[in-house]
This record gives sequence, C-alpha cells and structure tokens, in this order.
Amino acid sequence: MTRKQIGVFGMLFLCVAFVHAEEIAVKMSSGIKIRGTLESVSEDGIVLRWMGREKKLPWSDLHPETIYEIRRSRLDSSSAEDHIKLGDYCAENNLPDQAKKEYQAALKLDPTLRDKIEQAIGKIPEPSRGRSAPKKTKKHEPAPKVKAAAKAPGEKPAPPPKQMTQAELMVAGAELMKKMHEDPVKYYNEWIRLQKLHLKQVEEKLNFKFFTYETDHYIYHSTMSPAATKKISNGCEDLYKKMSKVFRIEKNDLLWAGKCIVHLFETEQQFIRFAVDIDGFDAGSARNVGGYFSHQGRFVHIAIPKTSRGKKGFEATLIHEGAHAFLQLFNEDVFIKPWIHEGVAQYFEHNCFPNEPEWAYKKATLRSNRLSLSDLRAAKSFIGMDAMTMNRYYSSSWGALDFMIRANPKKFVKFIRALKKGKTEEEAMKEGFHCSMREFELAWLDSIRKSR
Repeated sequence: MTRKQIGVFGMLFLCVAFVHAEEIAVKMSSGIKIRGTLESVSEDGIVLRWMGREKKLPWSDLHPETIYEIRRSRLDSSSAEDHIKLGDYCAENNLPDQAKKEYQAALKLDPTLRDKIEQAIGKIPEPSRGRSAPKKTKKHEPAPKVKAAAKAPGEKPAPPPKQMTQAELMVAGAELMKKMHEDPVKYYNEWIRLQKLHLKQVEEKLNFKFFTYETDHYIYHSTMSPAATKKISNGCEDLYKKMSKVFRIEKNDLLWAGKCIVHLFETEQQFIRFAVDIDGFDAGSARNVGGYFSHQGRFVHIAIPKTSRGKKGFEATLIHEGAHAFLQLFNEDVFIKPWIHEGVAQYFEHNCFPNEPEWAYKKATLRSNRLSLSDLRAAKSFIGMDAMTMNRYYSSSWGALDFMIRANPKKFVKFIRALKKGKTEEEAMKEGFHCSMREFELAWLDSIRKSR
C-alpha cells in the first residue's frame, strides 16, 4: 500500500470508524467478488460478515472500486473539500470517471474552486493496465486472467508456478473456471493441481504434519490418523450421493471445480490456528464455532476439529458444513439468505441423524414458538443472537426447508435454481411451487398443526 493510500485510509477511519451493518458486494484486488454484510470500517480495513462469520479484509486486499464505494457512501455530501479528497484518491488509483464525478460535485457546491478543480481534472491520468486498474468487462465476465506464456496448439496447460499468493491462487482459479466451461475434462486435473499447491502452502505456513487422502469428490487434509480420516471420507461420499439426489445432479456434472477440500484437525488448538492464520478469523470467534465452510469463487474448503461436540456431533457438523458448501456452489455461485442455507444444512443433518434429542426440541419450538417467514427472510445472520432466539431461527428455518423439500423435491430444486439465476425469493417461489410466499407459509403452518 502506498503512503498516499495510507493517508487516505487514515482520513477514512476518522470519518467512519463505526458503521451500521449493510449488505454490499465487495470486489477484491484480485478481481474476485464476494457479497456479505459490512459490519465495520477501521484504519486497517473492513470487517465483512460472510456466510455467518466475520472476515477481516485489509485495505490492500480490496479493489479501489470497492474502496471508493465505501468512502462515497459515508461522504459528507455538503462538503466540497471532501469530494475533492475523494476525487484525488480516484485519480491516484486509476478511477478517472469516478474522479471527474467527485470533482464536478465539488464544483457544484463551491464554484469559487473552478480553477483548482479544472487543474485537477486536467491531471487525471488515463487508466493504467496494471492490476489495480478497473477493467471494463461484459456482464458475468470472469476475473482477470493470470498472465501466462503463449501455448502451442494442442499443448497441455502449464502447471501453476511454485509460489503463488492466496489472491493469485483465486485469480488463477477464476481463469480455470472459464476454461472448464469450455472443456471440463481437460482442465479438471489442472484445478486439482492448483488445490494441492494451496495445501502445500498451508502446510508450510502452519508447520503441522498433515495426511492427505482423496476420494471422488473430496480432498482430505488431516492431522488426524489415516485410519480415522479414511473412515470419515466414507460418510462424506454418502452425503454427496444424498445431496446429488435431492438436487438432481447428474453423475458426471461438476459441482465445484476440482474437489471440495476438507481440513480435519486432531485438536482444537490446531483448528484455531488454521482459522486465524489461513482464513482470517480472530481467535475468539474461532473458539466459538464447531466448524465452518469457506469459499472464494469455486475455491471451497471445510474446516472442523475432532473435538467438536463428541463423535456424533463431529460427524453432524461435517454434514452440516458440507451441505452449506454444496448448496452455495450448486449451479451459480450467488448469495443465498441464511434461512435457506441453515434450513438445507439442517435438513441433511436431520436426515443422517434423525434420532438425536435436538430434533424433538426443535419440533416443539415449531409448534409453540415458530417464527414467520417474513422474520426469517429479514435476518441477515443468525450469529450473535441469544440462545433462545437463535434456537427459534434455526428451528424455523429447518421446519420451512424440511417441509419444502418433502412436499415436492422437484419443485424445491426449481425454487433453488431460480434463486441461483438471480430471482427474488417471491419470484423463485412462484416459479418453483406456483404460489406466493404467503401461500407457502399457510401450507407449512397447516402441516405443523396436523403433526401435533
């Protein structure tokens, strides 16, 4: 980060050290885009709540376009000087259109600044071709390509370089995704190679002794014993078959590029170290989760410690997080609200462990303290709630999705596919179940009454 950028961020921090949570699309410096809830802004960067957990993103990891949008949303719109400072930032970071927009806003507020502003506009450089420059792209165009040497016709893709940063891995993965749409078989092994490069870098950073084991759809990266790891792998493949059946995935369809990586840890301390050093958790948050899944684009992994909730609890957590990963990367990778994510994850967890006491408790909650669909749909996250409120949200989301899937699995898949195409929940419900959300809720409520 340049000194000019640091100065700008210092000014930004003074203005917006605390922000109200809001949903935003974040573009990374690599070109990758993720969507989440902006929790806070500080001198060091932002905190984004993404898939139910908080992720710290330093300013250096964000694309200037995102930094501009964050700053502009918190700008004193009546201050010509603030518009000029933001215009200066844009001019210095290859955002000429945004720079002109801010300078013009300042001129409108204070015409006496015309000479200063016209001079600044005259100095705006043309967009550079560097990585930080915004690139005009077509809709749905993948992230910027990783620069590579030209290949002769028919030549196999070259292996990734020996050392790549995490951001470079993400960009390389985005490029491979584009190629996999063209020729899935040809580039499948290339993605696996990229994933294994990532695992090697994890091992070097953490200095743990890992055992790596592959099945048809997963790569297990484990500090547990080989025997324990292989036993777990059977359960994951069984889960994959169940999810494929529910989501109507064909045998040879690709869900995620390459395979889903499953990090298994013998101790909670190893898990916390991984969550902090690799995925950017703070230590306190890492101690409060029994496992999680994470993805950037199609680069997906699950992390879980052996000590999570005992043996059955460990397996249930693995199923729960595996379902999250499957749902997120099924079809298009778009934002899915927590009530659907948690409902689907619990559906598969209940399917595998139907006799656990927690389900009787959740059924009782549905009968006596169920939340409305409007309340469920309004929730941006279930994290941070008190225990009783959280139970209501989890129980209600499970009840709604369990009813949806059991009522008509084919229509459920149509509902999910519609969401993945960018339809609203109301539009997706009409496309999948041919009814409104309110009509669906009434049918769900009727089923709860009949189950008493």
